[in-house]
Amino acid sequence: MSIPQPDIRPIEDGKYRLAKNYRIKHSGYHFTLLAGFIHDGASIPRIVWPIIGMTQDGLLRGAALIHDALYRNGGIMEPIEHVFTRKESDRIFYSLMAEAGVKPRRAYLAYLGVRLFGYWSFKG
Repeated sequence: MSIPQPDIRPIEDGKYRLAKNYRIKHSGYHFTLLAGFIHDGASIPRIVWPIIGMTQDGLLRGAALIHDALYRNGGIMEPIEHVFTRKESDRIFYSLMAEAGVKPRRAYLAYLGVRLFGYWSFKG
């Protein structure tokens, strides 16, 4: 089963706006983001794109959207069902990528990147 991809629209270089509400159920949790949410896609440095074979807005865009929201809000999603730790947020990112069809090697490299460097961005 694949997760639905969000309807995101570029608004400026490296920034996207969610055009329609985005709702998914994953691992027993319901995630909802409202239209208008702005995020930076997958924060993958351009120099790394050819190495791992992905861009900011490929198959991983739903996973990146949820991950950005979790990081920005310190692991809290509305309505509050559970406060996610950074590690849980990263695991959700990985499993959403896998469910979306991102190849395992690419998903692992993106996951490894957030595990190694994501602490700067997590607001928890």
